[in-house]
Amino acid sequence: MSQLFDMKNLSQRIEQYCVDEHKRSKLSADAFLILREALYRGEFERGEVKNMIAGKSEVTARRVLKALLDRKLLISDTPRGKVRLNIPSHVLGAWFPNLYPERALVKG
Repeated sequence: MSQLFDMKNLSQRIEQYCVDEHKRSKLSADAFLILREALYRGEFERGEVKNMIAGKSEVTARRVLKALLDRKLLISDTPRGKVRLNIPSHVLGAWFPNLYPERALVKG
């Protein structure tokens, strides 16, 4: 079972997913920094995002956070509450390729 999840390489797969989505103009280049924090810390306050993407404005931090919430990569129990990592169905093949091979996600 541990081979199917391959948790020790999950961070690398999330990073590659973010790079791919950035190339498609669907995520900011800073998205991975935030997702990595959620992966390692569990949850954090929304206001901490600006510190995670150092050198960027508050507006940029809010925009990146909103994109991650809109794509359901981060979730929160309340509109202003802490955020945490989520694993929506549209990332299963990329984040857990041994468990959900891409070809299994394609209907045909």
